[in-house]
Amino acid sequence: VVSRDIVHLLAARLHSLSPSIHGDDPSFGMHLRQLVMNDGHFLQIDDRGAMTRFAMTPTCRTEGIYCPVKNTTWAVHHVDGEMLRCMFATDVEQKYYQLDSREGTWVANE
Repeated sequence: VVSRDIVHLLAARLHSLSPSIHGDDPSFGMHLRQLVMNDGHFLQIDDRGAMTRFAMTPTCRTEGIYCPVKNTTWAVHHVDGEMLRCMFATDVEQKYYQLDSREGTWVANE
């Protein structure tokens, strides 16, 4: 998760950022480094409490999984369709959503 101002900085510098880094995570880190080292921007990365809000392994299993999805998760790394369906099913099971029978759509419970 990154703030909008950083996204704008990266977008504005897109033409001059190094295209030679492969993989989205290393590339993102390199682009942030370029903002600091080449452009003189100050970035403070706060990961305190990240393990309670971030899931590194997109799976609904919890046993033997490094940093699985939890009830406190806000962001999940590299989520595919199967994981989204699993997360939504868990939300429905926990009664975060209910089916509106008139509309045939899911609505969030207040």
